[in-house]
Amino acid sequence: MPALFPPLFVDRVPREDRRLLRLRMALRALARRLLRGLAPLLAALPVPAAWAQARVPDPGAVVRQVVERGNEFRRSQGQAPLAPEARLAAAARGFADLLADTDRFGHDADGRSPSQRATAAGYGWCMVAENLALEGSSAGFESAELAQDLVDGWIQSPGHRRNLLAADATQTGVAIAYSPRSDRWYAVQMFGRPASDRITFDITNRSTTAVSYRVGDRSWPLTPGMRRTDQTCGATDVEVALPGQPPLALHPRDGTHFRIEAAQGRLRVGGE
Repeated sequence: MPALFPPLFVDRVPREDRRLLRLRMALRALARRLLRGLAPLLAALPVPAAWAQARVPDPGAVVRQVVERGNEFRRSQGQAPLAPEARLAAAARGFADLLADTDRFGHDADGRSPSQRATAAGYGWCMVAENLALEGSSAGFESAELAQDLVDGWIQSPGHRRNLLAADATQTGVAIAYSPRSDRWYAVQMFGRPASDRITFDITNRSTTAVSYRVGDRSWPLTPGMRRTDQTCGATDVEVALPGQPPLALHPRDGTHFRIEAAQGRLRVGGE
């Protein structure tokens, strides 16, 4: 037990101060006797929760459970689960460590974008997305509790929920890191689809009418006789806008050839 009073060093104490010094020493001795008598009573008292040792989550367990809970949510919404990917995990780990080291928070906290961090980790991508979160509690966290808080928070946020359910994503990497300075846990989840899963298709307008098609948020014109080769990240639909008809959704596979032709007074789309 640390001493309640610092030790007194006496060196040429003036006579008029010696009585005060003896009084201080007597009081210190009395305090020690009182503490010895109260020690059994103090030991029997319950320790307030706020004084208890904070719970410390296991980062590896949290990472695994974030992936599992995220995949459970994807399945419940009709999406395929994501496979853990080592290079995405490395990118997430490096960024989580930086956030914890600096207590900066944002997708550009290191001056780079999520896709740039994925590229730097050696991940060749067709698409990349990223979720961030921070959590703090004076009582600490159990591993399952922290994982649930992270995933639930993302589910309740429209933008993060969209990333969790991204139809184009097939892989993921997760990391968490702790900042002793702010007593916060930083979490990073990256979503990706590898470049090897990119789908290449072409579309030819064999009619005499100008049309257009869209891939994601990109739109392209197709004048009569024009042929275009394009790419998509697999799950993204291709939409063709034909005059007088609602947009037509196409589902290309790698190497599909689409053609737009006139038949019986209207345009139609065929594929092979």
